[in-house]
Amino acid sequence: MTEFQERVERSRALSEWIRECHPGSLKSKDSVLEVTLFSIALDHREAILLLLQAGARTSAFALARSLYEAFVRGAWAQHCATSEDRDRAYSTGVMPGLDKMVRDLGKVGGEFFRASKDAMYGPLSDYAHTGMRQVVRWTGAEGIAPRHSDIETIELIDCVDVYAVLASMCLAKACGHDIAPYVSKVGTVTDEHKKWKAAREQPSHPK
Repeated sequence: MTEFQERVERSRALSEWIRECHPGSLKSKDSVLEVTLFSIALDHREAILLLLQAGARTSAFALARSLYEAFVRGAWAQHCATSEDRDRAYSTGVMPGLDKMVRDLGKVGGEFFRASKDAMYGPLSDYAHTGMRQVVRWTGAEGIAPRHSDIETIELIDCVDVYAVLASMCLAKACGHDIAPYVSKVGTVTDEHKKWKAAREQPSHPK
């Protein structure tokens, strides 16, 4: 089994953990918007795993932005949205733009969202809209075909796994459940990624 296949299997195991820990019921109807958004984020992650298993790496990378946006919107609904904001979203079919949500989250201590958007949103958008990051991974001396490397695809898996646990944690919080297991799981997933990165940086590690 390759390193990539091992990472997919580990991610599938995380999916099972998330399903087993799913709260199953809402605490309040006021939580419907955020729970829906976090659930959509989790659904996108499952789709990304299926695409990767099918060999459709281009589409998996393209879907990552949708996962990220669903998570940010869910966090905004959970921490910032008023009852009027929720009602307006349902009555008009429109929510505030992502930049406004990130600014609102920053006002309630969510500096993480600004940092993550600054670092990730440009590349994610490029993949989502078939920008040059996608194009250059389809062209080479051998002809036109997808060439997303195992290493960058493992990076994608690790990233969406972290967001999946975060979304699950926020969903559990919205339903009035204990979030301690999720906090621990976020630490485990991020620590595993750091160890993998560190191992790859060792001179003796095959690149």
